Amino acid sequence: MPLFRFHRGGLDESLKTVVVVKNMHDLMKIISCYHEKITGKEKYDFGIMIGPYPAESKNFDERIGWYTQMVTSDIIEHGTFVPVGFLSEPLE
Repeated sequence: MPLFRFHRGGLDESLKTVVVVKNMHDLMKIISCYHEKITGKEKYDFGIMIGPYPAESKNFDERIGWYTQMVTSDIIEHGTFVPVGFLSEPLE
């Protein structure tokens, strides 16, 4: 099952946020709950894009054993996708 970690300053800090995600619904719920915790505002209408990271390589991170997928979202500003985190493998 894929793991998700939020985008943070360094790898160690980011790995402290790892959670299991079953599907896109889980991922959106996790991102929405985090947004609400930080801003105090609920938000359910936002987009997510997922792609290999870095795109020009096989995206395998030997340090942690992930086929890293970058997750970007426009949850902060509609239409502007920014990195919010990473997946350990593609979601099905």
